[in-house]
Amino acid sequence: MKPLMEQQLEALQISATMAHLIPLDDYISTYWQTFHVLFPIVHRGTFNPAANFLLSSAVAAIGTQYHNTAAARQKGVDLNEYCRRSIDLLSNWDLQTMQAILLTEIFTRYRGRKTNIRLSRQFEELYSRLIRSSIQDQPALP
Repeated sequence: MKPLMEQQLEALQISATMAHLIPLDDYISTYWQTFHVLFPIVHRGTFNPAANFLLSSAVAAIGTQYHNTAAARQKGVDLNEYCRRSIDLLSNWDLQTMQAILLTEIFTRYRGRKTNIRLSRQFEELYSRLIRSSIQDQPALP
């Protein structure tokens, strides 16, 4: 039997897939054309939208914000919420998860009308993990 968190994540992914029957291709394409040229967070050559739904959702959420329709912007809010909830269920963060956290943080900070000065718990945890990892990788001083 699968651990509870893994079951919850699968259920969340299934519900997100069902809720987002509209293909994300247009939003992902917009991400590459607009956001990526300014902030190349994801390596385009190795990005596979079918391989990681979390990262694809984060990329698409950013892309929605360059569309001028209320439906696209709402889709971005929904995708960002899916990412935020999914990240909470993951204990092991690979590179794609870390990229999704950063994109989710960017979306959250710049999507709202009010300036948000508080970083998300996920972003603070990512920052802490990266700092600890870099300290461990430092060679010992003589």
